[in-house]
Amino acid sequence: MALFFAEAAVFYGLATWFRRQPLCVYLSSLMTCAAFWQLLTHYELGDHGYILAFGATGLLMLIAYRLSLLEQTAAAPFVEALFQSANAVLSLAFLSSIFLGLSEFNRNISGPDSGEASIQWGPAGFSFTMLIMSALATLITRHPDGRRWYTVTTIAQACVTLLAVHQMIELSPWQQVELFSVITGLILLCVGHVGWYREQDQQSDVVSMSLLFGSILVSVPLAIATLIDRNGNHFIVINEFGFLFVSVALLATGILFQLKSTAIVGSGMTMIYFLTLIIFVPWERLDAIALTIAIGGGILFGSGLLLAFFRDRLLTLPSRIQQREGIFRVFTWR
Repeated sequence: MALFFAEAAVFYGLATWFRRQPLCVYLSSLMTCAAFWQLLTHYELGDHGYILAFGATGLLMLIAYRLSLLEQTAAAPFVEALFQSANAVLSLAFLSSIFLGLSEFNRNISGPDSGEASIQWGPAGFSFTMLIMSALATLITRHPDGRRWYTVTTIAQACVTLLAVHQMIELSPWQQVELFSVITGLILLCVGHVGWYREQDQQSDVVSMSLLFGSILVSVPLAIATLIDRNGNHFIVINEFGFLFVSVALLATGILFQLKSTAIVGSGMTMIYFLTLIIFVPWERLDAIALTIAIGGGILFGSGLLLAFFRDRLLTLPSRIQQREGIFRVFTWR
């Protein structure tokens, strides 16, 4: 049967080339998918294999459409048919992946044999692969409606991927809230920075709110977790390093891009980090890793403050060197 469907796909492909009928593009795409379906059934690759094959086929069709140079010629209807076929195949694959991931998550939670032995990395890797495909489809398509649709599938696929990864790690409810908050904050910061980069004269409230709430969501949970650890005389590297890195990164990007919300939140969190470090941490019990993080963070924080205070003077350095002003007059000496 796979050979029959493959021959039918080639036949309709040739009919598209010679007869110039857009309907043949749809039929060729349908026969190609049917051929893949028969091959996967023969080799018993399972549901994940079906969806990955259809997703890869649709993505290749979308790439072929994106690279097509025939849109402004008489062959434009065939290119549009190829685009619609790619959308249909990809939409089927993404929707199947989302519902399959949700069903697997529900089965692992409520099933009679749920537990650590039944949870594997396969669903997480599959969901992440489909997430990459959906993100690529969003970047490839040029139609606004298609881009919106693939953005929705990417967000939904990201949620399914997080659910799959959630089953692989053992976290307390508060740690799960912390992880979810940090990931949400990172997503909002990415959206805010992309929107800031693309906006021109008018400032968007969406960008401002994304930057503000993203900065808060990504830093406050790490700050709370770090303070709780320090109060209990515990040193957890991921919380300490994450709190320090996020605080300094927010401060640095806020100063560099001149963004008020990230700069204010970053400076506040960085000061909280070092003030609480002095108050809570027993210095005689710090190991080499903790001392390295503390000293390195202090150097980064001090460097950031110096760059912030002397930013205007540093920006004038190239012109002062070129014009031999001030101390740079030494370059005019014999």
